[in-house]
Amino acid sequence: MKSGTTWILLGLGALVLWSRRSSAASAPIPGGPVAEREGVMVTTSGSWRGTRADVEAGIRDAEADMPVDQARSVEVLARWGDLFGRFPRPLPPQLLALVVARESGGDPNAVSGDATLGEKGLMQLSNDEARACGVSDPFNPDLAVPGAQQLYRAAMRTYGEPDAESQLLTALLSRSIGLGDTRRLRAVVPAVVGMTFAQRLRMWLEDHAQGMPTTLAGRVTARQFARRVYRGILRAEQSVLLGWVSADADLRTA
Repeated sequence: MKSGTTWILLGLGALVLWSRRSSAASAPIPGGPVAEREGVMVTTSGSWRGTRADVEAGIRDAEADMPVDQARSVEVLARWGDLFGRFPRPLPPQLLALVVARESGGDPNAVSGDATLGEKGLMQLSNDEARACGVSDPFNPDLAVPGAQQLYRAAMRTYGEPDAESQLLTALLSRSIGLGDTRRLRAVVPAVVGMTFAQRLRMWLEDHAQGMPTTLAGRVTARQFARRVYRGILRAEQSVLLGWVSADADLRTA
């Protein structure tokens, strides 16, 4: 079991690597949409009402989120790293800390502002999610963390991606935009020989920045949708880039 000091050092190392990578980039990484829970969606007659400006703004939002979440994740790892280390798969502790930093800020008593979703606790489990993974008390981190990992693993097994980056991306999207929209998103991203799902999703988002011929539905704006999906792409990519998981690992069996 790692000490709080060790987790802090790991988090600081990840932050330095992310900063170097960001500063070396000559332009924003192409990519696409993500969804916050407030707002009003976005579909009519099978097409997305979002504009290129909406998608580009969402991409910039997601890129700006990363260093903020990295800094917060250092505190999250210092407090919760030992617990995350007891349940290290399928999401590695460093990635789990990024998710927690954004969703609850590391507060086990956090409650979502959207009462209809009922998201609560360290992992912000919704009422439906808590029932699905058998968590009787979402405010109890000892139950919520393994419960959330169970949800991520179930999403990976549902879609069966062969590479770790795509497995992580699918798992992250299953909670950030929901299982239904993850399924719809996957259905409209075309297959390309030799490309992983993570690579294909990035390309598809860029190609469809003017408007998406899809049946995606939910209570989100185009900019918010772009923010969440692209944030998932960045997080999955970072997990492999920084060696939190091996690129050829099969996390579905972890």
